[in-house]
Amino acid sequence: MRASIILTRVALLAAALVFVASPICITLLGAFSVPASPGGFGLGLPAFTDLVSNTVLISVSGAAGGLALALVASALGLASPGFRRFYRAWLAAMLLTNPVFLVLGLSTLLAEMSPFPAVILATTLVVAPLGGLIIEAAVAEFPSSQIDAARSLGSDMAGVLARHVLPSVAGQVQLAALLMSIYAMGFYLLPSYVGLGRTPTLATAITSLVARLGDWPAAQQIAVVLIGLELVLLAFWWLASRISSRTGVRHARA
Repeated sequence: MRASIILTRVALLAAALVFVASPICITLLGAFSVPASPGGFGLGLPAFTDLVSNTVLISVSGAAGGLALALVASALGLASPGFRRFYRAWLAAMLLTNPVFLVLGLSTLLAEMSPFPAVILATTLVVAPLGGLIIEAAVAEFPSSQIDAARSLGSDMAGVLARHVLPSVAGQVQLAALLMSIYAMGFYLLPSYVGLGRTPTLATAITSLVARLGDWPAAQQIAVVLIGLELVLLAFWWLASRISSRTGVRHARA
């Protein structure tokens, strides 16, 4: 038994080294193997700041929209079992659909919109199933007896959600927001097709540098910035988790 646990841990560590640590180390070595141009890793400072701001705005706005959709859908599912069955079927269908088909379909549906809002809306629709899966699983574990008890005491469904359900799934909501934001930061098809190439992001810049120019060092330098932004999001998530846990402990003691 102990040997199997050790072997499992060794296998997980080896997988982490191969699929996580090695690519990051290769990217870092490639990024700093050549001198970077001043003011933006081989780009002019205005162009570089545009890439960063577009990446942050699209990913955070898309994740916020996806989070809102997921919360509303899970709340409606609590009120209506029929809607919950439909919502779960929709989640499964969206998660099993190839993202390329989603991008092509959204680029057609949103063709008449301005590029930047269209990219944010498309990002919202693509990341919503990921957050929805996490939040729906957490909401499904909430005891229905507590909902019935609160309703019997006169609380409406909105009050039950605000006072009982949401506080119990706050950790999963934060995790969903983190994963959706990081997931959206790596999108390059959505800004390219839905945004018609007029909403450049760090991910699209990496793709262009590698595919069109073959400039791997510059692409790796931009990838380092992308990794840094994701680490900032991870730090915010960790801080929010600590604050939520301390608040929960205080409420429990009270």
